Amino acid sequence: MPLATVYTDVLSYLSAINVADNEGGTSALNAMVYNNQPERREQGQGYDYQTPAAMVEILPEPANLIGANGTQAYDLTIRVRVEHNYLNNPDGLSDIDRNMAVFAIRDKVIRKLMNKQPTGCGPIAYVTEQPDYNHTNTYLHLIDFKCHYIETLSSLEDDEEYSDGEYESIVVTRDDVQIWPHPPDEIDPGELGV
Repeated sequence: MPLATVYTDVLSYLSAINVADNEGGTSALNAMVYNNQPERREQGQGYDYQTPAAMVEILPEPANLIGANGTQAYDLTIRVRVEHNYLNNPDGLSDIDRNMAVFAIRDKVIRKLMNKQPTGCGPIAYVTEQPDYNHTNTYLHLIDFKCHYIETLSSLEDDEEYSDGEYESIVVTRDDVQIWPHPPDEIDPGELGV
């Protein structure tokens, strides 16, 4: 499975979370792939985006080859950055230093992701978290999850064809006999030395 499917699944899970917005209503959590958005916003670069937001970054650990067919397995760290922008309310009763909204969103994110199984993965498990205090008027909370991932793109048994034009169908032959993808049924694999 392509890693993009894991991103798509996690973003879909997070987009299903309803959160309170700064106008007093509710909306779907803005889920997106992390690309330094808070840092660029802080520097006056990039683009504006809706908050509360959850930015997803997937960090693969070193892979282990499993079996002789090229399939690889590894753990993924799924890092979710929860961002909430909050300014002082005009009522004077709540201010940025007493805002608990980011923690309510944190709770919803953990509840939503725990034990979910993105395509090609085992269950997601919570690992750790930490606040990020390096931004003004913005609460950022980083939450790390882990899951086990089976990557079959390098596998000799992955017959998935790609329709985006980036990959072409590959046929491996030995002595003018097709051996991959799977040899035709009428050929005895013993004759091929496999």
